[in-house]
Amino acid sequence: MRGHIYKDLYLIRNKTIYSIIMSVFTIIFGFVIYLLPRTVPDMDGIPMPSVSSLVLMLDILIIINASVLCNEVIKTDKERVWGYYGVALPGSEKSVVAAKYMTVFILYFITFLITELLGVIVGLFANELVNWSMPVLYIIMFGVLLRAVEMPLAIRFGADKANGIRILMTTVIVLIIGIYLGFGNIEWLMGENGILKNLIAAIEEDQNVIETAKNEISGILAKMTYWSIILSSLFPHVVVILYYISYRVSCKVYKKGVTRADA
Repeated sequence: MRGHIYKDLYLIRNKTIYSIIMSVFTIIFGFVIYLLPRTVPDMDGIPMPSVSSLVLMLDILIIINASVLCNEVIKTDKERVWGYYGVALPGSEKSVVAAKYMTVFILYFITFLITELLGVIVGLFANELVNWSMPVLYIIMFGVLLRAVEMPLAIRFGADKANGIRILMTTVIVLIIGIYLGFGNIEWLMGENGILKNLIAAIEEDQNVIETAKNEISGILAKMTYWSIILSSLFPHVVVILYYISYRVSCKVYKKGVTRADA
């Protein structure tokens, strides 16, 4: 399987280099945004982003880069000749599928390590505690969940169709959230003591908006019931189980994907 993983990484080597360069420039640009108002006297009046908000922004951009790479992994060896190679040897199809799943998981794992390291380095540099571990982990695990749905579809019907289905799923999720925000009970967000009102008050009083948001979210988490805490803590474990089930499904449909008409 190591050979298949190396093959997948080799096929996306140019995109990987591009992604690394983009991530490095993103981090450099973020530091420029953070340092410029603090070092140039003529820019004293410009609002300065907090260290915590800067790290969160960089983390999200790094995760987006990783997601692009994962898309490229799914699209590799989509030609029929690679598919026939995958089924030519006994058990080889499982190795081909497992390599893709492992490569995607490794990329997300490395992304999580990079975001953690970035938070530690920036925190030491600014002499401030910066910790976005849990939000970043949940964002990454949500990405893994989307891949768990997308990859069997990509193997069976092709990467382009699977990508369209993933976009459709994301749109439906956003639509559901939008409907809830529009018609559900959102007293916690829009009420007199809701998050939005407190954030507006923080902006008007020239307070740290990011810290205010973190305090509001921490207050909501503190009020969560035990069942809510248990369910939220189980989410990463459930995603890993679904990822494995997705792998088993992909193994079952691999040969049908190789022989499909549009391959």
